[in-house]
Amino acid sequence: MSPLVIHPGLNEQTLNQERILCLKQGRVTPKFHYETQRQSELWLKVHEQFAPPADVSALYESAGQYLSQLIKPDYLTLVALGCGGGEKDISILRKLPAQFIFIPTDVSVPLVQAVAQRAKEDGICVGASLAFDLFSAENIRNFIRPHLSQHNIFTSFGLVPNFPPQKIFPRLHSLLKPDDYLLLSANLAPEGIDKVLWQYDNQPTKDWLTQFLQRFGEPKGQIIITTERSQQLDFISARFIFSDTSTLRAGGNEFVFEPDDQIDLFTSYRYTEDSLETTLSEHSIDVVKEFISQNGEEGVFICRAQ
Repeated sequence: MSPLVIHPGLNEQTLNQERILCLKQGRVTPKFHYETQRQSELWLKVHEQFAPPADVSALYESAGQYLSQLIKPDYLTLVALGCGGGEKDISILRKLPAQFIFIPTDVSVPLVQAVAQRAKEDGICVGASLAFDLFSAENIRNFIRPHLSQHNIFTSFGLVPNFPPQKIFPRLHSLLKPDDYLLLSANLAPEGIDKVLWQYDNQPTKDWLTQFLQRFGEPKGQIIITTERSQQLDFISARFIFSDTSTLRAGGNEFVFEPDDQIDLFTSYRYTEDSLETTLSEHSIDVVKEFISQNGEEGVFICRAQ
């Protein structure tokens, strides 16, 4: 089994403090939806049931084939940032030279271990599995440096929708050296965001998102999932609205929520192809090549730092 390396910042004391802050501020950090084995299982169920259609696999294989023609022989490592279920990274790796080393990373230890095992079963060479929070951990490049080659490919499949652009893109840019490649995916809404609401406004997604609150008590209320727009960005918002007085307890702290109080559980940003490329450029990231699914709802973008 490949070694598992956990960032020192991913310790229980720090995580407890961050969970308490989520309840205090009424906004859940995305990583806390993927922590436990149960959450991981529910997320994978949602992903399998509501992910975009089957043409997406060919999309990632095409991106991998194109990338294989761009890279030089000294590109030997693919680092998956937020590997999730790992299917997309594995589709890319199948098109790259066999000597490539796969470094799966995620904030969820169960997910990163499952992806490492799946990649091995697929005949892929797996290096260390890294568990860390891309956004709260300091010196991430230093943490992953021992596992890198001279030139590297970073993937970010599934992260872009969950974070506002001013948070996700500077962090991704900070990891890139001039010769590195970044492959990222984005959920697109070519016909408007209302057309894809059903992928989120469903019971399996609500069951998954409610898990965070249920760790601290019995919240009384319901999840409302809607489409929103702010600062020229469309996004889907999931909020838990309390219908009755509920008490949640975390780390010796007690939080009392009254009827109509709300907690923001989840946000998913949706771009168009043009708006994403413009936003990337504003954060010093250039698109080399893009691949768009047949239904127009998912894109893979091969990028480099400016």
